[in-house]
Amino acid sequence: MDRTVSTSLSTFLTDRSLYTETPSLSQSETRRPCCPLCLSSLRMPKALPCLHTFCENCLATHMDRSIAQGKIQGYFKCPICGLATSAPVGEETSKQWAGKFPINYLVLAVQEKQMACCQPCLNDKRDTYSAAYCETCSENLCLSCIQHHKRLKIAKDHVVIELNNMESPAIDPSKISLLHRCPLHGKSFECFCDSHQELCCSKCIIVQHKNCKKVDAVEDIAAGIKEGQLCKQMKSKFGGLQSNFQKVQNHWDENLKEIEQKMTDIKDSIFTWKSNIIEKVEELTSSALSELDQIYGVISNEITSRLEECRSVIAAIEISVMMLEVAIQKAEDPGCFMILNKLSNQVDSYATALNNVYETAIKMKLDFTPDSEVQNFQRVRSLGKLSKLEAPVAFRINLKGERRTGGKLKKTAAVKNIRKHGKT
Repeated sequence: MDRTVSTSLSTFLTDRSLYTETPSLSQSETRRPCCPLCLSSLRMPKALPCLHTFCENCLATHMDRSIAQGKIQGYFKCPICGLATSAPVGEETSKQWAGKFPINYLVLAVQEKQMACCQPCLNDKRDTYSAAYCETCSENLCLSCIQHHKRLKIAKDHVVIELNNMESPAIDPSKISLLHRCPLHGKSFECFCDSHQELCCSKCIIVQHKNCKKVDAVEDIAAGIKEGQLCKQMKSKFGGLQSNFQKVQNHWDENLKEIEQKMTDIKDSIFTWKSNIIEKVEELTSSALSELDQIYGVISNEITSRLEECRSVIAAIEISVMMLEVAIQKAEDPGCFMILNKLSNQVDSYATALNNVYETAIKMKLDFTPDSEVQNFQRVRSLGKLSKLEAPVAFRINLKGERRTGGKLKKTAAVKNIRKHGKT
């Protein structure tokens, strides 16, 4: 970690004006530490130089993903703060690289304490030893809570494992002592160099820190930490940060519920429009078919009338032809002359009727032209416009000495310094 970052971080953590909300962090003792990547209980917690802690497997997976995206080029960025950590020398897999990061024994100690206690009982501020672990709820359960858990209908399919049957990560106890020894000289850390912001052994003081102005004994610093306000301030400010981030998390939880409800409403609206359109189409179809039947009836009646007229004339002509043939056969009969004379007049009348039919003859057609609105409907590409809308949110966060600029909080110099040196 950049030494400037450590100095800036110290300034940041001791700045009283940054946070005023100070909820107690004692709740953290009743909640199982979760990995920021998988959001499940930490398994083999590995700490990066910035102290952000992740499951070893999650860290390796994140490295693989970063390599696939071309984001690792000689260094690795913390998924939370972006602090760069140099890649180890030599060819190593992401799994091997992740395994080299130190175990966060502070987190491990909390986990071990929680493993011994029943989670529901802890929530009620009662210390009860746990006998099993529910993988579905990610909670330890005592014998009493196990029975209650089994009676719950919602928990009937939960996977509950006896703690005796659970596998614990293999941890080398000898590594714990190594955390208190200088990696260069193998000696115990005895002092802290304020100039370099690092622990040092007696040999480091002589070799690397002989010109440093302020080198204090670890015992003195530890006594000062216990007696001073730094830890209380940090705990208070972490509580404020946690509370404020909880507000943002609650906002996104509520926002997601609103979006889910809006999605349901929009689906209902789409199906309603579909039903309305189908209903309207059915109504228009029924009206069009009724009108079609009516127009067809008018045309059919008119054509039928003209057909019957033609058929009547043709039948009459056939009779006239038959009479003409008989008259010709009996031409010597005086009466036939009168028949021929009348038939001659019929020819003239049929000719006149034929001319009239020709002049009034038409070809009737039945046609359908879709309404322009219907034709336009065929060109409709969607039922409506779906949009992703964004609106600024003003969180009511009490931060003394800070000003809002464009809906955001103006950062102090210390925060800016951390951003500058902590991220790349």
